[in-house]
Amino acid sequence: MKRVLLSPKARAFLLSEAGYLRKHSPRAAERFLDRLREARRSLSRFDQLGFSQDALPLPGIRRLIMGDYMLDYFPGETIVIVAIRHGRQSEAVISSDEIEDFPEPDNPASKAD
Repeated sequence: MKRVLLSPKARAFLLSEAGYLRKHSPRAAERFLDRLREARRSLSRFDQLGFSQDALPLPGIRRLIMGDYMLDYFPGETIVIVAIRHGRQSEAVISSDEIEDFPEPDNPASKAD
């Protein structure tokens, strides 16, 4: 199984959203956290879940839909979740500067040389 990390931005969203939900519905907060735990377990086993397309914010990034939430992540030996957002929120802005402290994602194209 692969290691799944949260970027600082993804971790901040997770804490903020869980706190918000807990104030309004502790049960909703637990469901949100349970879904995220399940998504992390699934990604640790299958790092190509979700989809990839040119419209996503950075090359190589994939998106996993998790109930009402979207996770943007880089697959590889270490999986890095770089953004989490509710489906009704505007597109997450992700810059490569925010993820420089994390391992580079595996790039299959560079291995073809």
